[in-house]
Amino acid sequence: MKLPYTLLNQALKSSSQAVTTAKNASLGQIARKSVQFGPAKDLAMICGRAGVAGAVVDGSIGAFNATRAVVDGRLDTKGAIKHVAAEAGCGFATSSAGTAGTLAAYIVTGTMGPAALVAGMGASMGTRWAYRKVVGETLVEAVKAEQESKPATTEEKTPDVMEEIGPEE
Repeated sequence: MKLPYTLLNQALKSSSQAVTTAKNASLGQIARKSVQFGPAKDLAMICGRAGVAGAVVDGSIGAFNATRAVVDGRLDTKGAIKHVAAEAGCGFATSSAGTAGTLAAYIVTGTMGPAALVAGMGASMGTRWAYRKVVGETLVEAVKAEQESKPATTEEKTPDVMEEIGPEE
């Protein structure tokens, strides 16, 4: 019978020590400790790893496109490096934001259902839109060159007057 009271007494002492420590600590110290040892660290690690994967994939695709543009003479090497860096940065930002949005919706809803996936896609697309507003398109010269090199297309086999269907009179 004495054991539960002893455990309760020890629990009260340790909780009072924790409250005293929290009162003496600043808000910054409490936040730092909770980030260092809490779930926020794990979430940041997950989002960071997803961002690195996105940077590798988008940077690789950007390098391929930039190499093609340099070989075709539509872009110089300085522009190619700028394009690869911009694509890698965009991949990092969008993948991190998408992962964070998905995890946030998962934490709120408790299920990895359509709501979590839509939240992740929305966060990723919104981040891409904002990133492109800030950085801009880096292959603009290539897009303009492609549009100028295409011949003007004429509409063939589309008559001005509709064909009459049915027996002739």
